[in-house]
Amino acid sequence: ERQLRAELDATLVRQRQEEQVQARMVALQQGAHAKAQREVEVRIAAARTRLREVESEEEAVQERQLRAELDATLVRQRQEEQVQARMVALQQGAHAKAQREVEVRIAAARTRLREVESEEEAVQERQLRAE
Repeated sequence: ERQLRAELDATLVRQRQEEQVQARMVALQQGAHAKAQREVEVRIAAARTRLREVESEEEAVQERQLRAELDATLVRQRQEEQVQARMVALQQGAHAKAQREVEVRIAAARTRLREVESEEEAVQERQLRAE
């Protein structure tokens, strides 16, 4: 009976030890799994952060491109406006020059008319004196 009890006690002790070993192995596996899970979560968080950074960089690049396009468009528009203004100024200048030329011709024609009228008056005066 003592032997059986001793064997039973020894069996129970071995069983408890095996259960403890099993429990430690499960705890280690769970700990390793939890650690691996945390590492995966850290990697995912880092990847998400990097993705946001890349998206921000892409948005910044797109914004710079859009600003450059807008600036180029504004420069072209200003250049076109300057060309238009020059064309208007040239047209106005040409019109003013033509206006001055017409005025000079009119003045010359009036002067010539006065000269002709003076000559006619002189001719008439000579004719009257001659008569």
